[in-house]
Amino acid sequence: MTCTMVVLAAAQVALWAFGANRSAVVALLFVFGLGYMTLAPIASHRVMMCAPGSTDVGIAMSATAFSVGIATGSALGSLLVAHLDVRTVPLVGAVIIVAALAFNLAERRIADLHPAHT
Repeated sequence: MTCTMVVLAAAQVALWAFGANRSAVVALLFVFGLGYMTLAPIASHRVMMCAPGSTDVGIAMSATAFSVGIATGSALGSLLVAHLDVRTVPLVGAVIIVAALAFNLAERRIADLHPAHT
């Protein structure tokens, strides 16, 4: 998941930096799409690893989290476009992705320090 998040953040920063170049935007949206395409299966796998006894509930919660994330991102994006500029959207998206990456890395470190008892 770390690699995927780095690709997504890099694509967002590049979209912000090269947003005036249409060819670059098309290529960067392609890269972003490839990265985003891998996110759902990776997250679903992680959920199944964390909730092996109730994967159906875990997957339902994962799907719900994705839907809430899409709705929240859409709302935030519309506010940014309305009050600032459309080019701020990928920059703010990159900041959010980097924050999620930091949370992901911290969660892994905490999990390594406190392994589950079986």
